[in-house]
Amino acid sequence: MWTPKNSLRLAATTLLALSWLSPLASAESGRMSDEAREAYFYLADLLFLKKRLSEAAKTYKEFVRLYGPPQDEAGQVREPKTTSLPETRLKQVYEAGVRVAQCWQRQGHTANMLAAYRWVVANQNFNNPRVAEALYRTLLTGVKLAD
Repeated sequence: MWTPKNSLRLAATTLLALSWLSPLASAESGRMSDEAREAYFYLADLLFLKKRLSEAAKTYKEFVRLYGPPQDEAGQVREPKTTSLPETRLKQVYEAGVRVAQCWQRQGHTANMLAAYRWVVANQNFNNPRVAEALYRTLLTGVKLAD
């Protein structure tokens, strides 16, 4: 059945698939292009809005891995105090990091939510306005657990 949300998801998925699968695509014109990044983030947003929260969390996390600063094998950012990413890309990466925690929060997975917010504080603290939210949620949840 056609709906606006279905058509938007189809458009985002098609753009993403075409940009990644094209045999002529280089890193800049393919998977790492601004268009592919936007489509991938939009796909995660659509999953979030459709309340497919586990899938959304996984997609946001993969987005951070693909488009964020380099990470080690354990998933920790190698140099969280600095970054050379463009500002618009960095804002999206920060937003995706927080939304992973929000996905877990909406599902009631407190332990996963806390782990995700702690990851944001430890790894995305370079000029990130969302760190305050992560600290607040972590502190608030710690107080509730103590009661």
